[in-house]
Amino acid sequence: MRIPTGPMKTAVPIALLGTVVLATARVAAASFPHATPHEFHLTADLDGDGRGDLVIVDRTTGVFRAGYQTAPGVHTWAAARPTGIENVTGVGAGALFNLTAEQLAVASPDANRIHLVDAPTPGGAVSPVVAYPSGMLPRELAVIEVGSAGNTAHEDLFISSRLMSPPNGERLEYLRNNAGTVIPLAVQPSAVDLFHLRATRLQNPGPVVAAGLLRSPDSDRLQVWDPSSGAFAVVASATYPAGSTDGFAVGRFDAGRHFVLWRTGSQELRTVSVTGDAPAPPVLGAPMAHDLGMPVRSVQVIDSVPARLVVLGADGSRARAYGFNGATLSLEGEWLADGGKEFGGMLTLPDGSFHLLDRPAGGGASTGWKRFAPSGGGYTRTGSGELPALNRFGTAANLFLFAQEPFVSPRPHLLATLNAADWSSGLNLGGANVQLNAERLGSAAQGLDNPTARNLGPKPVGAAFGLVNQYREPISITSFQPA
Repeated sequence: MRIPTGPMKTAVPIALLGTVVLATARVAAASFPHATPHEFHLTADLDGDGRGDLVIVDRTTGVFRAGYQTAPGVHTWAAARPTGIENVTGVGAGALFNLTAEQLAVASPDANRIHLVDAPTPGGAVSPVVAYPSGMLPRELAVIEVGSAGNTAHEDLFISSRLMSPPNGERLEYLRNNAGTVIPLAVQPSAVDLFHLRATRLQNPGPVVAAGLLRSPDSDRLQVWDPSSGAFAVVASATYPAGSTDGFAVGRFDAGRHFVLWRTGSQELRTVSVTGDAPAPPVLGAPMAHDLGMPVRSVQVIDSVPARLVVLGADGSRARAYGFNGATLSLEGEWLADGGKEFGGMLTLPDGSFHLLDRPAGGGASTGWKRFAPSGGGYTRTGSGELPALNRFGTAANLFLFAQEPFVSPRPHLLATLNAADWSSGLNLGGANVQLNAERLGSAAQGLDNPTARNLGPKPVGAAFGLVNQYREPISITSFQPA
C-alpha cells in the first residue's frame, strides 16, 4: 500500500487488538481500511488517474463494489464483481501489478490463499491472481514495502496465519511480490494472536509502517515493526489492559500524529501521541481518555490536514465528526440515520470529505451512501445515493477456460475462471481476446434481458476451449463458486 506524506490518501488493510507497525519508504495513496463485521471499506486509486476511488468488500461473498471518482467529488459506482474468495478476513490495496495505479489484495483462511485483484475500469471483468503463504489459513493482511535482497518497485505483503504447531499458533510472514508473482520471504512464529493489521505512516517525513493489535489473555498490545531490512524488528510497543481495545486508527492532527483506540460499546476513546523524528524509532505516549457521551461502534480518521475523526454510535443511529487539538476533542458535526436504517460504515477521502454508508436497521451489507464535505467549521451534505446490489448470481464464475476440450479430454486443464454479468453465452476464443455475450437478470417477470457483446480482455496463454452458462442450445450450466 502506498502512503502519502502530506494531505494525500493512504492505503491499508484492517484493524486489531495488540498493534503492529512496519516501516518502508513508499509515497502514494490507498487508505487505512475500515473493518466492520460485514464489510471492509477503503479508498484506492484503482484506475491510476490520481483520484481516490471508493471500495467496499463484502466479507461473506468476497464481492467488491467500487465507486470510481470520474471528477472531483463525483463517484460512479460499478456493478458488484467477485474477488474470487469468500469469507474474507483481510483486505489491502497498493501497487501490486501496475506502479501507476493500485490493486486489491484479499485474504481468506477458508480458501487458504490470497487473491490479488486488478480492476482498472468500472465495467471490466476481473481475473484474480492467486498467492499462497508458506503457512496455513491467512487472516490479516497489509500491503507494504518490505526491504532486503530481491526487492522490487512493487509493493509486498505482510500477513498473519493460524493453525501452526503449538505453542506458537500464530505465524507472521512477509511475502515478496514482483508484479503479481508472490513468493514467501520471511516468517516469525508468534504465541500471541494478531488482529487488525494495517499499514500507515507514523512519522512525517518517515517510513511507511504497518500497525496491528496483539491480544493475549493478559493484555492488549499495540506494537510496531520495521520491515525495511526484511526482518521483524520491533521498534515500538505499548501494553493496555486485556479486552480494552477492539480497534485503532491513525491520523495527523493539529498536535501531530496520534493513534486513536476504542472498545466497541464503550463511551471512551483513547488517544496515544507518536513523537520522535526518523530515523529514530517512534515513541508512543501515555493514553489520554476522552468521554464521548455515547457508546462507540467504530472510528475512522479523515485524512485531511489536519485530520478529523468520524465516530459511529454503537446502535448505528448516529455519526459524529470531531476535531482534535492534542488535548481535547471538539464536535464539528452530528448526523442521524434515516428512519428504518442505521449507519454501518464510512469511506474517507484526502480532500477532507467522507461518505457515511447506511443499511437496513439490524445489520447486513451497505445499501446507500451520503457524502459530506468540509464547510467552514463543519460539514455540508453534498450528495446521496444507492449502492449497487450485492447480486450473488452476478458475481459467480460463469466462464471457464481450458487448454483441452471439457467433457472430451480426461484432463482438460482449467486455466481461468471469470465472471460476465448474470448469464454468459456465445463464447468466441478465435482472436487474442476473450469475447462473449452477457446478460443481466431483471425482475422475476423480466428474466434475463439486454444481451451485450463483451470483451473480457486478453485470452490466457493456452486457452482453446471454454464453458459458459448457455453451453449449447439445450444445455445450460450454473456455478455458485466465486470467479
